[in-house]
This record gives sequence, structure tokens and C-alpha cells, in this order.
Amino acid sequence: MIKAYWKYFLYILNHKLNVLIESWKEGLYIQGIIHDWSKFSPAEYNAT
Repeated sequence: MIKAYWKYFLYILNHKLNVLIESWKEGLYIQGIIHDWSKFSPAEYNAT
């Protein structure tokens, strides 16, 4: 169970990093940082 949460956490971080890189290229700095931030909230964090 913990492994699934860890794997999902790493997936979200990887996604956020990719979005940040592409957003940065376009000058969308704030959007790149806050994109999908809600994915870390208990309501949306679903590793199953």
C-alpha cells in the first residue's frame, strides 16, 4: 500500500517537473509552479 502511494507521489512530481520545464520555456512561471498543486491534497490524492 505504501509503495503505491510513493509511486503515485513520484509520478505527480515527474509530471509537475515536465509541466514546469515547458511552462518556463513559454514564460509561464507561476502557472508552471502551481499546475496540479491540488493533486497533493487529501481529496485528490488517489494512489489506487
